[in-house]
Amino acid sequence: MMTELARLKFYATQPHTCSYLPEEQATTLFLDPSQPMDVQVYADLSDMGFHRS
Repeated sequence: MMTELARLKFYATQPHTCSYLPEEQATTLFLDPSQPMDVQVYADLSDMGFHRS
C-alpha cells in the first residue's frame, strides 16, 4: 500500500483560513489528476482521510 502511495504526485495549496475553524490555517492537498487511479489506490487514500471534492 504505502509503496504505491509514495509514488503518487500531490499538489498543496498555500495556507488559507480553515473553513470550519476560522482561527486556524489549513493547507489543501490534491492528487495530480493525471495520476493513474485504481480501486486499491482509491481505497487506500480514502482510508487515510482523502475524499473527492
